[in-house]
Amino acid sequence: MTEKNKPKFFKRKWFWINTGGVIVIFILAFFIGSSSMATIIDGEKLKYEGLVEKSKSIDEEISKKQQETIDLQDQLDQLNEEHGSTKEKINNLKKELGEALALIKEKEIITQEINELTTQEETKTKKIQELDGSIEAKEKELAVVSGKIIELKDKPKTLSAGFFTVGKDIPASRYKVTPNGNGNFFVNEGAKVNIMLGRGDFYESEYVFQAEEGDVIELTLSATFTPIQ
Repeated sequence: MTEKNKPKFFKRKWFWINTGGVIVIFILAFFIGSSSMATIIDGEKLKYEGLVEKSKSIDEEISKKQQETIDLQDQLDQLNEEHGSTKEKINNLKKELGEALALIKEKEIITQEINELTTQEETKTKKIQELDGSIEAKEKELAVVSGKIIELKDKPKTLSAGFFTVGKDIPASRYKVTPNGNGNFFVNEGAKVNIMLGRGDFYESEYVFQAEEGDVIELTLSATFTPIQ
């Protein structure tokens, strides 16, 4: 196509100016779009990296919380174990307390029975003493009526041959003297008593006298002095 045959709009100056402007605009738009896209991509990358970092932080926090949960569970298990041990100790103490209370109750019952038996024994002892007193009184009455000598509960005292003083060697009292052989029995050199004690026709088998404070007893034999009423 010759210069003459070309369309007229190719020959116009404004056509090329406009065409160049459009091209420039497209180029600028391309670069602007590329820059915006890069900016968007960079922003998304930063956002992604931030999210990844935050996710790691959350994972670390979760791991920390999981470890804390495990520690708390261990503490809870230990507390439950201690609680079980404490509960067992409490139950054992309650059992021991129950046994102790049962023993105390049993002791109270036994003590009450002992007190009752003691009271009964005291009552019986008192009755026995009263009966003994009545019997003793009756025996005295009988002795008075029959003239029988009543021996006292004091232990008899045996004296060998020799001299003895009443109040020093033997208490003052009324005595029944029985011989342990044959011999003479004097009191106050024979002024109060002067007899022969022994076995046989010429001897007395026993003798009753009142020994007073200061009396001097002389024996040529061994004799037993029994306190009487």
